[in-house]
Amino acid sequence: MKKNTNIVCIDSQILSRALKGEPNSGDVEVDNAIRFVNFLDKQNKKILVATPVLTELTWTSDETKRKKVIQIVTSRWIVSPFDAKAADICSMILNTYKTNNNYQEILNTITKRKLKYDALIAAVAIANNCECIYTNDSDYNLVKPFIIVKEMPIIPKQITMFDDYDIEVE
Repeated sequence: MKKNTNIVCIDSQILSRALKGEPNSGDVEVDNAIRFVNFLDKQNKKILVATPVLTELTWTSDETKRKKVIQIVTSRWIVSPFDAKAADICSMILNTYKTNNNYQEILNTITKRKLKYDALIAAVAIANNCECIYTNDSDYNLVKPFIIVKEMPIIPKQITMFDDYDIEVE
């Protein structure tokens, strides 16, 4: 399957941190996620948010916050539904594990619900020809046979030459 090298899928773990605050908030995980999302924008990467990710981001929120998060996400990134094509791909992924001799061992390290959610997100990414999924969740290793899974890189804070000096340049 040909991958569109301009679209990447972001997991809820990264996206939730990126949505939590402003750059340079002092929270290292939030700052890293914000810098990473901004880095992807500068690289002209399109960010795909699978609807199961949107569910993970909002299911514990009250209605006001839920609507606000959905509005922010849908206005900034591509939100793609879990459709019939993704359902077929998801079934294939899950069937691969169900028929695996190590299936029970897999379920001892990851819950069936978690396995299904990760497969749902991976299937949406595959159905939309994403080049990869970015996540810091090691459970995504289970979908690596079907799509490239990358850990979110740490994008260093960019400073100007004069940030650390108290001088005026004329």
